[in-house]
Amino acid sequence: MASRSYAVSAFPDAGRPRTVIPPVKQIPAADGEPEYLRHYRYDTQLARDAFVLIAVKNLTQERKNRERLERLCNHVPRIGSPIARPAEEGIVGSCMLSVDWLSDGCFSDCIRLNDPIGVDVCEEMVALSSRDRVYLFDAAGDRLETLENPWFATLHSVVFSSDGDRILVASSGFDTIFEVSVASGKVLWEWNSWEHGYSVSVTGKSVFTRGDRRPSLDAAEGREIIHVDPSHFGAAGVPIWHRPAHLNGAAYDRDGNVLATLFHPGHAVKIDKKSKTCVELLSQLNKPHAFLPTENGGYVVTSTAGENAQTVFLDDRWRVTQRVSPSGLLGIRDGFPDSEEWLQYTTDLGEGLSAMVDIHRSSIFIVSPATRRYRRIGFPRNWAVQMVIRVSGDLRLPPQHLLPTLR
Repeated sequence: MASRSYAVSAFPDAGRPRTVIPPVKQIPAADGEPEYLRHYRYDTQLARDAFVLIAVKNLTQERKNRERLERLCNHVPRIGSPIARPAEEGIVGSCMLSVDWLSDGCFSDCIRLNDPIGVDVCEEMVALSSRDRVYLFDAAGDRLETLENPWFATLHSVVFSSDGDRILVASSGFDTIFEVSVASGKVLWEWNSWEHGYSVSVTGKSVFTRGDRRPSLDAAEGREIIHVDPSHFGAAGVPIWHRPAHLNGAAYDRDGNVLATLFHPGHAVKIDKKSKTCVELLSQLNKPHAFLPTENGGYVVTSTAGENAQTVFLDDRWRVTQRVSPSGLLGIRDGFPDSEEWLQYTTDLGEGLSAMVDIHRSSIFIVSPATRRYRRIGFPRNWAVQMVIRVSGDLRLPPQHLLPTLR
């Protein structure tokens, strides 16, 4: 069971001049009230036969909830940290959703690694992100490869192409998407939000650029220009409260273009692979995550925060067809007001079902939007569950000894 490590070659077009192209289109998320889970019918049988991988990005959610409540009490609305967070241990485990409560004992397979936020499966290949690298292994768990790059930092998603030959990596720490060859580890394509209209920090005081590249004159006017050298920031990248976009997810659409979520601006965007132009398909989202295709056509994106945190469903023409919110449901809230919902991520489970991860209720909601039914699966309050994906029951995770020592 040999382990291979690829140092991913960065920026195939790094020497070419860049043109900053502003977003050209905005379609606001639908107005009015979403549908609420509290009005759906509870169905105890939803997805009980589903075998899934669950990514838990850290085991310190209770502490983070307390810190967030303290900031609220002190009227500090900030999300995220102005300084780089240290790596934290998380877990990835596989289990049947026949249970109503998740724990370590539910997992048929389980591994521990740093910040396991991104997970994807394509036939016989599995990808896991861990802080600043991507692990690839086969479904039997007996082969492991590692993709690394100096511009990989706080990786938030890994998504295979439909043929499994390429993988999209969202490097949130540097607001960059990479498309990487699975076979060679070579970067085939990349897109950095700072070079395409999103370069001004959240504070408004700075503008970011990679290396010695020049930002647009409009963005740079009156602001400090920060020329980012990845070696100065390490595995975390730029701290979240200073990143201009906090690009936290990337996936392919059905035409092979790239979908992404921009946390700070509140946009779900489509990026043309050839021209690299960016179109804002949905705006006015609240700290969005996970813009993904669904099995039976259409797309889904999560508007994570706020009183009406919700999952937004779209058709193949990017029209909003349905919006579903857990707001108003009873459950563990740790003292958070109704305005402090946090719907982390929504993934498609197939068969018309979706898995919605609700952090403040320590719950995964299995939802059938078409039939207006749902089911709750609880998890420990210290778990920061990131996502749930459906996989084959034959899948095996690699032995723990093939992964590096937690650091």
